Amino acid sequence: MRGAVQTTETITPIEGARFTGSDPAVPPSALDLDPDLGGEDWLDAGFPFEVHDALHRAQRIDHPYVAENSEQLGWIQQRAWWLRTTIPATDRETGPGAERLLRMRGLDLAATLWLDGERAATHASLYRDLEIPLPAGPDGPHELLIRIDPPLWGLEAPQGPLDTARRLARAMGRDVPDDGGDSDDGDVQGLFGDPRTVLRRKPVVHFGWDFAPRLPSIGVRAIEVVERPERRVLGVRLRTLGLDEDGTAEADLIARTTAPGARVDFELARPSGSACSTAVLSAHAISGEDGEARTRLRIPTADLWWPHDLGEPHLHTLTAALSDAAGRADATGRADGAGPADVTGLTRRVGIRTIELVREDEGDGHRAFHLAVNGTRVFARGASIVPDDMLRPDPARERRLAALAREAGMTMLRVWGGGGYAGDALLDAADELGLLIWQDAPFACSDQVESADFLAEVEAEIRVQAARLADHPSLALLTGGNEVLALHELAHGSLEHGPWGWHIVRELIPRVLAEIAPEVPYWPNSPYGEDDPAGVNGVADGDRHAWEVWHGLPLGAPDPDQHASFGEAAHFRRYRHDTGRFISEFGILSAACAPTLEQVIPREHRRLDSPVLRSRIRDEPKDKALAILDVETGVPRTFAEYVRTTQALQAEGLKYGIEHYRRQEPWTSGTLVWQLNEPWPGITWALVDHALRRKQAFHAVRRAFAPVIASFEDSEGVLRLWVVNSTPEPADVRLRVRLERADGTVLLEDEAAGSAPAHGAAVLWTLPASSTAFFAEGPHVLDPGTIAWVEDAGGSTRVSANRLLGGALKDLPLPFPDVRPRVLESAGDRARLRLEARTLALGLTVTLGADDVQAEDNAIDLGAGRVRDLEIRAPRLHSRLDELLVSAYTPPGSAAALWTPET
Repeated sequence: MRGAVQTTETITPIEGARFTGSDPAVPPSALDLDPDLGGEDWLDAGFPFEVHDALHRAQRIDHPYVAENSEQLGWIQQRAWWLRTTIPATDRETGPGAERLLRMRGLDLAATLWLDGERAATHASLYRDLEIPLPAGPDGPHELLIRIDPPLWGLEAPQGPLDTARRLARAMGRDVPDDGGDSDDGDVQGLFGDPRTVLRRKPVVHFGWDFAPRLPSIGVRAIEVVERPERRVLGVRLRTLGLDEDGTAEADLIARTTAPGARVDFELARPSGSACSTAVLSAHAISGEDGEARTRLRIPTADLWWPHDLGEPHLHTLTAALSDAAGRADATGRADGAGPADVTGLTRRVGIRTIELVREDEGDGHRAFHLAVNGTRVFARGASIVPDDMLRPDPARERRLAALAREAGMTMLRVWGGGGYAGDALLDAADELGLLIWQDAPFACSDQVESADFLAEVEAEIRVQAARLADHPSLALLTGGNEVLALHELAHGSLEHGPWGWHIVRELIPRVLAEIAPEVPYWPNSPYGEDDPAGVNGVADGDRHAWEVWHGLPLGAPDPDQHASFGEAAHFRRYRHDTGRFISEFGILSAACAPTLEQVIPREHRRLDSPVLRSRIRDEPKDKALAILDVETGVPRTFAEYVRTTQALQAEGLKYGIEHYRRQEPWTSGTLVWQLNEPWPGITWALVDHALRRKQAFHAVRRAFAPVIASFEDSEGVLRLWVVNSTPEPADVRLRVRLERADGTVLLEDEAAGSAPAHGAAVLWTLPASSTAFFAEGPHVLDPGTIAWVEDAGGSTRVSANRLLGGALKDLPLPFPDVRPRVLESAGDRARLRLEARTLALGLTVTLGADDVQAEDNAIDLGAGRVRDLEIRAPRLHSRLDELLVSAYTPPGSAAALWTPET
């Protein structure tokens, strides 16, 4: 391609503004806009701009996340907020037909805009940018004024969603008044939110959820002046059509342009390090009447994009540039023979891969439900991701969360339907790291409205977002939303056609997707299954949300057990009855790490009966965790014990659940934990708290998500050792098995060897209860004082150590741990630490004071007399060795176990 490729847009960001508040619907004429008057009423603002954040920076409010402040700031949501700024003048001449416009990114939410005193636009969607034309020649300056109305101001709850919300609330045993629903605090709050929120194209989590406060963001992320030529490339993408056995890929190269009849030159540059001698492939096409240019390209020895556990996520660089039909560059008007010319075009990174949601008939009335990348079956291991912050999304934090998911061995992130669309930073990071993205359309837990205006807005949104998402090889699946179908079925007993969202889910989204990106797999909702007697959340087909554990309710999975208490009904051992095909939600709540909570909870409120601490629990009832802790760990009595026991419960429960679901491979094809992160510092289901500290469960999940794992199953009077293999090749292992008491007394030692099939599981060792001298009465082999350990014994496939406790944590006669930690060597950001356990020690966790560390493993278990070396990393670690801390689990009523390693 001759010359340099110029971007199709020149972007000049607006740097500063001023803001103030008023009563709703106040016109500009009622404001004092004179900058020399009323200066105290207008405060400085920068971008991204968010009202709560800006008021805090101006010292007008305390931070919304501290104490119970979020519950005292409802007045902010009842006012209109004004933002004014100056669009600078330009003396730059633009080419014929060029455009100059004002772009608002992330305008949040119901806004009216005036330009130089004239009403210019209205806008009410966080999922589409707003653009306002500006004069193309020398021009300006201009005065921009924006009024953002209260998020739900002037809205009444639509009757259909309101009726369904009331039915659901009654089903949950809540008292629902017959009137209301159009007040600012609503009449159906909590788990199912405010029915008026369905009228706003904004994440419903902003209005309060069972893991987040009611704290709707208000503002705008960026205001930009954009200049672009009339003839330009709007978008470019690669669509992989097929892969041949000889390694050749066939792909469509597609460019959207504003230039019908123009020649578009394509270049596809291979990734660095490619084994193919042809580094760049070229092609061209003539755009049609709609401006789209398309050509087919055969790519020999293709460097494929893979999820990281199956291969390398290779990324190519694709460029599309406009030329006229004679081959002359049209950006500068320079003719052939006049030397290199800059051309107008667009460049982006792409991946060569195919992806399919496999739904083939398996016989016995069952249909498959699994993803295949490049024809290879995938067992999806991952988590749901929610907005990284309630008020100000941060691209750097999104990238950090993607890196943490990769560190945890995850292969998929599900972008939850209550939190909006994946940001560009998250998608780019997923492309680079080899993570698959499951994207819910942003509809959650409610019927929808289907007025003509609303359907038109949704269609415009889906067109924008489907095109953006499909540009990324990480995109694996798009669904029609979260729990819309499941809750409608629960409320009404059926999924009959009607104007409650059915047409959005079953007609509108799939129709637009088939037009924009037909290669993207679509699934009507999460959860969803077809022809299952248990409904859309059954175990026989599709994906399911496994909330029998935690909520203690019958939600589609069988449960033959009799439960003596709610704590038993909601306990994680209930997972063992779940035979779902794809588990797209399951989780257990725990407290954020103590240093994170200490930043937002004043010292005097760090007690279990404090309303400030309890305000961190958004789930109802707030004591649900205590009922389950009573069964598993014993009830905590202090703040420190609550953090310790809830994190231990979460780690034990998710380990148990993941191991169970993985033993069902290939029947089960995915397990996605709820949830990876939290949008504020709270007591939630997150694996990583708001300060991005890893909880204990993060490390348990990382071990359980390894491609090949060994795990014990103790049921029906037999102790079984399974090996699960989620790779496309058989795994040969040799394992050492040990049964011992908590005091270290060895009861049995043995070895097991064998092979686990590709994408499958195998039992390599069994121990019937009747053959042991320590027979446990009942269905389990292990009694509460026994632990089964397994470790690698040198097979061709390495397997991490694992264990199974007999009984609950509280039943284990756990000695006060005696551990001798030593720093063996250190330099710069790295150190090697040795942990020597003189007694049984569970959950051995290394931190750097209050800071997290990155470790090859953490929160580990060691039996008496066992030693483990760990490599850890942290900024300036060598100079901070005296801050290293090692802690271990101790039950309620015991002192904390904490050591400073010898250096």
